[in-house]
Amino acid sequence: MKKFVLAVLTGALVLGVVSPAGASVAGACSGQATIQGVTYTPANDTPSNPIILPNRNGVTIPYEGTVGFSNKNFSGEIGVTIAGVNVKIDDWKGVNDDDIRETKGDYALDDFYSQVDSMVPGGRVPGLWRLWVQNSADGGSCSAFAMVKIEGNPLSTPAGALTLILTLIAAGLLTRSLWVKVREGMVKQRIVLGVITGLVLGLGIGLLMFMYGLRTLDRTVLIYLPLFLAAIGLALARWGPMGRPLNM
Repeated sequence: MKKFVLAVLTGALVLGVVSPAGASVAGACSGQATIQGVTYTPANDTPSNPIILPNRNGVTIPYEGTVGFSNKNFSGEIGVTIAGVNVKIDDWKGVNDDDIRETKGDYALDDFYSQVDSMVPGGRVPGLWRLWVQNSADGGSCSAFAMVKIEGNPLSTPAGALTLILTLIAAGLLTRSLWVKVREGMVKQRIVLGVITGLVLGLGIGLLMFMYGLRTLDRTVLIYLPLFLAAIGLALARWGPMGRPLNM
């Protein structure tokens, strides 16, 4: 039955293993879920309008979903998008001889969090995720995605606190690479320091943006911002006030 719920709720987008919610849907599927009095539908597909999962215990989510085609011999998968690449988390398949096409019920958010906490070192981390799901059966197929924000204070988690500390250290070292005096022939080392600290600073800022729900783990967070600040670090170390010409 759990696998059937996953498949039939493709239009609602599943969270974790059985939790449905709103999403942007392609195909003849539909669904909705209500979380703390807020009903989420296919409109919740942007970073500014995400599905919000409260970071507390005892939350129950009423849901319902339908598939608008023959749902026999279904299969599908779910995952997250990281740097533009869809990474699969789970998959499912079933026979469904009775061709059941709709379901409704209640889902305990604690079940989702217990799975996350068991898989992530240090427990769940607040942030904004892009989740995707696809399902196919004899009568057709559906695909969907949604923006899902896990609430909470990032600095209260080991990952969030560590990210902030490393970001501050990188910022300090980048400043040092700009101002520190070096002996003749050591400018290259300062440039290496500037590039590395720029990369770490960019990645740290990007991860903090993710944890505070400003961006998903997209290319900007994981690639473009670190490379941009690495270039800034190189330029500051090479041509900053204490820089010296390189003997190339």
